[in-house]
Amino acid sequence: MKDAEMNDNLQWEILNNFLRRIVELELTNITPVHLGKEAGDLLRGYLKDDLNREENEFAIDYMLQKYDFFESIVKNSENPLITAIKLAVAGNIIDIAPGHDIDVEKTVKKVLSSSFAIDNIAELSRELRKAKTLLYIGDNCGESVLDRLLIEIANVENVYYAVRSKPVLNDVIYETAVRSGLDNCSTIIDSGSDAPGVIENVMSNRFKRLLNDADIVIAKGQGNFESMSGFDRSIYFLFMAKCNVMANYLGVDKGSFIVHKI
Repeated sequence: MKDAEMNDNLQWEILNNFLRRIVELELTNITPVHLGKEAGDLLRGYLKDDLNREENEFAIDYMLQKYDFFESIVKNSENPLITAIKLAVAGNIIDIAPGHDIDVEKTVKKVLSSSFAIDNIAELSRELRKAKTLLYIGDNCGESVLDRLLIEIANVENVYYAVRSKPVLNDVIYETAVRSGLDNCSTIIDSGSDAPGVIENVMSNRFKRLLNDADIVIAKGQGNFESMSGFDRSIYFLFMAKCNVMANYLGVDKGSFIVHKI
């Protein structure tokens, strides 16, 4: 809220309104994603612009500048598809923003040389080679560039890349997916969700059909895991366990790399 240059009184007004919303929620089976949606719905009533647009575009442009580096790692590896899957997980770790000092190349090499705490990579690789239809659910803008690389390497005949319906934090929407080049290797679709994850009762009809019918579904990021791990179909979740609550739930260390089929 400070980024939007709101004064203290307005910030308190928004906070009080948010707390009233929380009190009225049915708390059974609620996730952080549901709380994120409530916060986003409330803030959109006060904000005219996407506060994260500049940072999100910066993150994509920065990662695109590194694309040849990422592609060379994948294509020169012993198993390009498995390497591309690991790179997609690496993308979930990288937080690019103006003024942030992060060594992307070092981070990528660390992930590629690390063990995964939950490792369904080989199974995902085998299924991708057989699949005719892939539904790929995006997460953050910067990492969408590495989603693109995985999609290109997997070379599934029909690929649908699902994005948020409205700007949510640094999550990918239609415009940023196009900026990443995903329109050249997939059909970009609206998930219907304007939360930092996918909420079942707001999914678009097209997304619902693909979720049901696709040969394989990949969901990126912890928010998608939190909101979709109870869905009634198999999904591959690619992310890093970024908090103690998630790490304890999965029985892994905080910061662990995950490729988890549920």
